[in-house]
Amino acid sequence: MRQLFVRRLTKRERDFVYRLIEDKRYRARGLVIALSYEGYPVDMIARKVNMHPVNVRKWIRRFNRSGVEGIAPQKVGRKPKLDKRTEDRIVAIALIDPEALGLRFSTWSLRKLSAYLRSRGIADLSHTQLRTILTSRGLRFRRSRAKLISRDPEYEAKKRRIQRLLRHPNCRVMFEDEKRLVAKEYGG
Repeated sequence: MRQLFVRRLTKRERDFVYRLIEDKRYRARGLVIALSYEGYPVDMIARKVNMHPVNVRKWIRRFNRSGVEGIAPQKVGRKPKLDKRTEDRIVAIALIDPEALGLRFSTWSLRKLSAYLRSRGIADLSHTQLRTILTSRGLRFRRSRAKLISRDPEYEAKKRRIQRLLRHPNCRVMFEDEKRLVAKEYGG
C-alpha cells in the first residue's frame, strides 16, 4: 500500500498548523499534519498522537484536499435564527403603539408582541428569545398592569363622585361595570 503524506505546505499553512498545535483542543490535528510534513508514516503518527490510523489518514486527506479550511476548527452551536433586518423590524414594531396597529390594547407585553410577530409571519420566537433581542438593543419590558379605560363620556364625573363618597366613614358604594354589579364597603 502506498504511503500517504501531506502535500508541500506554504508559510501561511505552516504557521497555522503550529498555532493549532498550541491549542489543547486541536493539538492532535496539528500534530498529524506537522509530523506527516516531516516525513513520518501514518502508522507512526497514529502511535505518537494516540489516534487510529484511519483518523490520521482522514486529517491528512482533508488537509490535502481543502488546505487549512479542512482542519480548521468549525463553529459549533446552532446558527442565529434571525438576520439583522428582521431584528430591526421587530424592534421597530415594539416601539409602535399597539393601538396604532389596530390592536385592542395600549401596551405591549412580551407574550403579546411574540404572538403578534407570529401571526404576521415575521418571526416565530418565544417571549424569552424576544426579551434577549430587545435587551440587546437597549429596550426593557416590564410586566404590564391592567389599566381600565372607559369610553363613557361621563366617566370623569362619575369617578369624582365615587371618590367623594369614599371619603365619608362607613360608606357603601355600589357600581356596575360591564360584567357584574360590584359592592364595596369602606370605613370602620
